[in-house]
Amino acid sequence: MVRPLGGRPAFLLLSTLLILSACEGYPVQPSHGTAIRAGPAFSLGSASLYTAVDLGAGDFSQATAINLRSQIVGWGLNTHHAFLWQRGVIKDLGTLRSGYWSEAYGLNVEGHVVGQSFVSEDANWHAVMWKNGSVIDLGFPGETEARGINIKDQIVGTLLQPPPFVAFLWERGRVTYLPCLSDPCWGIGVERAAGINAAGQIVGPSLVGPPNPNGAPVHAWLWQAGIIIDLGTLGGRNSYASAINQAGWVVGWSETTLGDTHAFLWHDGVMTDLGPGFALGISPVGHVVGEADPTASGVGHAVVWKRDGTIVDLGPGKAYGMNLLGQVVGIANAGGIFRATLWSRGKCAGSPDNESEAGFVQDPCS
Repeated sequence: MVRPLGGRPAFLLLSTLLILSACEGYPVQPSHGTAIRAGPAFSLGSASLYTAVDLGAGDFSQATAINLRSQIVGWGLNTHHAFLWQRGVIKDLGTLRSGYWSEAYGLNVEGHVVGQSFVSEDANWHAVMWKNGSVIDLGFPGETEARGINIKDQIVGTLLQPPPFVAFLWERGRVTYLPCLSDPCWGIGVERAAGINAAGQIVGPSLVGPPNPNGAPVHAWLWQAGIIIDLGTLGGRNSYASAINQAGWVVGWSETTLGDTHAFLWHDGVMTDLGPGFALGISPVGHVVGEADPTASGVGHAVVWKRDGTIVDLGPGKAYGMNLLGQVVGIANAGGIFRATLWSRGKCAGSPDNESEAGFVQDPCS
């Protein structure tokens, strides 16, 4: 079973039938127009330009996101607390009230951080934002998580308890619950929100049908301008969207017609197969990071699928995020001990400020 950050299942089998009336009436754009494209035959690129830096967050820590200012968030510190790392200094972000643990999943260029904090008073995880030295409870009932934040401080996440799961958009205290791909919505694990960009486009996974003996299928989706779009699959039953960049490029993973799990990149109605693996993040210029096993070692490795058709193997672990400077964050796996890690390239010290013809900021690390 695929498990996202935090250890909770991404794909849940349905055990009860629940109808979420709040999802009714939203327009859903089906995936009929989605085209599947075979990706390039990626060649193994050199990882020698990358230097791995242990962030000092302790054993079994994770680095989950990085912004243009090279600020990194995650959790660890041997206390299972969220942290913010910058220029070699790591800061414990603390917890809500009488909480024991906290986890950070995303941040924006201003250094505002989102995640979740466990509160012992009600024994629930609460969606939170760390801003200007304070930890802010987003105020949802039950168990919630916040996964992404953009420059406008728009926050996305998921209401986890009570079931069914419901994705939300939070903005200055105002909450919009997002529709699911089925009308009505079905089941316990209906949908989750995984990421948001500056334009307010949101991605995640959602169930797409009623219960059946094999469980309902899950599809990646994109929400924009009040419409939820089914991104389809690579020919298989399930897909999962994990991240989106400022250009609206979506990454994730999907089952193929043979039942294998492959990473994908979706853009303008075309889902490109990147090969076996899981795409977990995407840079502003379209380099994709995640987990794969390019050398058939039998162990998952942190990798970068570059736009030039090479795949860079960073070693055992997982990569969750990449910024415009080509810096990659994730976890390095040393004999089963995971530690928050930054992979950095020495030639990427410049300030990117040029627009390319495609509308991207040019990548100083290509």
